[in-house]
Amino acid sequence: AASPAWTAAGADSDPVLARLAVLVSAHKTIPSMHETSVRLGRRTQALLLRLYPDLSPVASIEPPHHAIVLGSAGRALALPSRELLVPYAHSLMAASVATATRCMPVSPAQGQALIVELQPALAAAVSRAVNATEDDLFTCTPGLDIRCHQQSGLTTRLFQS
Repeated sequence: AASPAWTAAGADSDPVLARLAVLVSAHKTIPSMHETSVRLGRRTQALLLRLYPDLSPVASIEPPHHAIVLGSAGRALALPSRELLVPYAHSLMAASVATATRCMPVSPAQGQALIVELQPALAAAVSRAVNATEDDLFTCTPGLDIRCHQQSGLTTRLFQS
């Protein structure tokens, strides 16, 4: 969603970003995933508006999903799409690997090796994402969705969601 948000964050972007926010909400069917996206987006939105009070595309996004806030802010700050998406994708990948080192038999060194090994796939994914439109957004992670839903009811959890 960051790339379509970057594309939309031009003149008269409010209705397009609002539609995109509704679409992203519809794709985030698991409450914990939806809430995390909006919570991170609100934090990022607040920080950006504190640093750049005139960043108008960012101020009006509701709900402020993280990817939409990031994409629209990148465009408003004149960051090229690819240069915005590469570190964003890397941070998502690094967070997943960090999680794996805490709950699976994966050492930090193995995690770093995995990040290096995945760089070509990350570059290819970003290349596809640069030209993504709203029509390219989808979700098909039934296993993850089931586990995320199950986690919310656990009395003991490894990670806060």
